Amino acid sequence: MLSAYLGIAGLSILMPGLAFAQSTPAATTVQSSELVAAERLNQQAFELYQQGKYSEAIPLAERALAIRKKVLGDNHPNVATSLNNLAALYESQGRYSQAEPLYRQALYQFTLNLHIMMGRG
Repeated sequence: MLSAYLGIAGLSILMPGLAFAQSTPAATTVQSSELVAAERLNQQAFELYQQGKYSEAIPLAERALAIRKKVLGDNHPNVATSLNNLAALYESQGRYSQAEPLYRQALYQFTLNLHIMMGRG
């Protein structure tokens, strides 16, 4: 079941396209390098996930989420993707009480961004 959430570009492909659908202001060089670092962390977390090394992947996913929140703000689709990624890793370990609120936040943000894209937000 979890593999349905994972993809190469980042961990989540739950709602493909939404992660890049929202336009953002031009990032500074520092912000751009931070976002590149977040993507690299996501890729490393994905590779560890594939190897079944969930405990090693979680800190990387947490760092990617923190970077994205700092640079993009709480409501950006890429932050929702990172929330979903971290929740999926928690779920892989049976840590459902930690996964559920993250899934709920991600779903709320995905829904909010979808409404904004459709002109309903």
